[in-house]
Amino acid sequence: MKLKRFIMTMFVISPALLLFSGCFNKPKDDPTYEAGINLTTIFEKDNCEELNIEVGYRLSFTDDVYGKVYNTEHNYYSATPKTISGDLSLSKLCFEDVDKSTRGYELKDMIIYFDINNNSAYPVSVNMEIINEVAGANFTFDCESIGYIQEKDNDLSVKTQTAAFRVRYKNEESIKKELKDVKLKLTFEKLTPIADTANVFGWTFDTTTKTAVVSSYNDSTNSITDVKVPRTVINEDDGERYVVTELGKELFKSNSVIKNVYLPDTLTKIGPSAFLQTTALDNIYIPEGVQYISAQAFAKSALKGDLYLPESLIKFDYIFESYLTKPDPENFEGRMVFGDMPNLERVIISEGVEYLPVQAFYKAVGLKEVIFPTTLKDFIGYYNSEESPKATGTFHTCSSLVEVDMYNTQYQEAGRQSFYKCTALKSVYLAKNQKDVAIADFDLCSSLEYVYIPSSMIKLGSFAFSHCPKLKDVELPVGLKEIGASAFSGCKSFQNITIPETVEYIGDAAFNHCCGVKNTTITLPTGIKQIGGESYNAENPNRDIIGSHVFYNCATEKLVAFKIAASNPYYMTIDGVLYRKEDGVPTVLIAYPASKRDSVYVMPNTVVDAYELSLSRPYYLKEIVLSDNFVIREISTTESEYYLNYEWANNLSGMIYLFSGVTKVTCNNTNQNYKSVNGQVYSKDGKVLYYAPMYSDLDNQTMTFAEGVETFFAGALGSLADYTNNSNSDNILDDDKFVYRYDYVIIPSTVYFIDEITLGAINYMGWEITIDSENLFYTVNASGDIEILEAV
Repeated sequence: MKLKRFIMTMFVISPALLLFSGCFNKPKDDPTYEAGINLTTIFEKDNCEELNIEVGYRLSFTDDVYGKVYNTEHNYYSATPKTISGDLSLSKLCFEDVDKSTRGYELKDMIIYFDINNNSAYPVSVNMEIINEVAGANFTFDCESIGYIQEKDNDLSVKTQTAAFRVRYKNEESIKKELKDVKLKLTFEKLTPIADTANVFGWTFDTTTKTAVVSSYNDSTNSITDVKVPRTVINEDDGERYVVTELGKELFKSNSVIKNVYLPDTLTKIGPSAFLQTTALDNIYIPEGVQYISAQAFAKSALKGDLYLPESLIKFDYIFESYLTKPDPENFEGRMVFGDMPNLERVIISEGVEYLPVQAFYKAVGLKEVIFPTTLKDFIGYYNSEESPKATGTFHTCSSLVEVDMYNTQYQEAGRQSFYKCTALKSVYLAKNQKDVAIADFDLCSSLEYVYIPSSMIKLGSFAFSHCPKLKDVELPVGLKEIGASAFSGCKSFQNITIPETVEYIGDAAFNHCCGVKNTTITLPTGIKQIGGESYNAENPNRDIIGSHVFYNCATEKLVAFKIAASNPYYMTIDGVLYRKEDGVPTVLIAYPASKRDSVYVMPNTVVDAYELSLSRPYYLKEIVLSDNFVIREISTTESEYYLNYEWANNLSGMIYLFSGVTKVTCNNTNQNYKSVNGQVYSKDGKVLYYAPMYSDLDNQTMTFAEGVETFFAGALGSLADYTNNSNSDNILDDDKFVYRYDYVIIPSTVYFIDEITLGAINYMGWEITIDSENLFYTVNASGDIEILEAV
């Protein structure tokens, strides 16, 4: 049987502190009651006259009101037959004497570890249960039996094995005084010794260290369900006894018979793929003392229930070293240690563990709960180079994980995609001193509703919380400097956006598709330096990043204005419209509020360019009057990678995009480069069509062009047939069409060149196309598409 572990977590919180069931809110600074516990452990024996065991305890708990962590240790309590019925009292954990000025503490998390040394010649099991009804009324317990505590054999001293116990406070009533006594009963029982199966193993010996590696396993009968790895083995070459310290590479790989493997307490290393695809494996205990676990050691195994990671894995040293020396992800030693395990439900990580490796629990789809130690510092991943981190994916696609509570850990800097696509995840409590959320850490967490972000947070990485449609408002702390590209993109349940004054950078698409936001005004920080771009360039924040769209389809029901202090050197607003500025005047259009009620937008005459999608689905806007200085330009191949929708091919069509009410784009008579005919934009001589709106005020319309036009510029007619009416929009406005798609298009005889992107867009639209019979360059084929005449 597996030695199961249980963590004792005690919640003492009033209803006002409960955000929702099972979750705690931010620390409260004014405690009004004393909350303590008298914990008494009673040891009892059953058929164990020959037992010789020692039991010690360790406590680790956090008081969330004052942010203090207490750790205490106790010497081993002898539980020999003479004293087995004694009591171990851990009294009054309210710590009234720590600070006389306080009235009490809210104990949020509490862990008690029972360290057991079995000096008997038999394996031992232990049961734990709560025995007083009063405490049982206030708490829930998950007491389960613990089996197979390593017996002493081969004249080696036994190493400590740890059991733990978990308690959850379940009532929503306030506890005004010290809690009632809680009594735990530990009942020890002698087990029948498990037969050695050393004859099925092959060995590799190290004559210098007198240690042995289990290098092979051969069950010729294919019937052994319980395998015991011995503590020592005789080397027939020299007749000496060697200590077993390692399981070799692929030792039990693809075994479909073994259910239980009993590992010795002498073990320090589990090799690569040792238990890979062990499809019948039920339980396993990783002994205290194991320091190294290699790539895919337990991946795709059937291991079920709980997994306890011992303190000896304090740094996953074998994994940590290899991440520094082996950047090749295919050979990375720490990859998917517990990955793709469908039946694993809970992981308990012991106090002392500081790091978790790359993709450690990747696709552990049955994993519902992870208990993190306060000592956790980081998720370690492999690197392309020293400067360029790659994805860690530590809990990537753990689709049953419901809560992530890292509040009391030392975690500060995250690894990429740590909780990517955890689709059942509802609540997240980031570490209280955490500084950043890495790229796509919580991307595609489709059930996520609540995130606690600590005041220490400086940076939210790209896609940090993107595509989380149920995520409610997130309180961004003062001190935050960077909101990465697409950080909250697709968070449709956002109701309010408040950006702290300390923010210097808001990345590309940071608030795209936050369509449920109710802000009428979004106020930008006075010291904002960069709006847009995939990364922050503090040295050159105002660089050319116009292929950005930070607030596209944001607050589509209410937003009528952006606002920023006039003192900002980089940005300004005019009549609620956001611009980049130079020398005090607007030069680049950044964002037009979606619900601004004006039907005509007159672009300031100093504007020369526009961010992509800067007209954020403005249904009420019907006409755009271009600045005399606006330059319509083709998006170059090198530039196109920064445009999410570069198929629009020119900056004017990219600015207007889709789901727009715009039916006319006009130019002033003073414009030296362009003119407008019937709401379409042409070169001053009328020979080049730069842009024709995709929509009309009337249904069943034919798109025609000015006489004498010869060339259709890149992006002149750019749209996708699937997104050309309001019914495909995800905004909150009614689906009634404000505008209509054209149904027909007529290509004049004078047209001799249509840019290939524009030609593809015309054919994709599904229009009924007519080409003037005198046109010598294009024809309509049997499929109804335009094609170039072979003669040309």
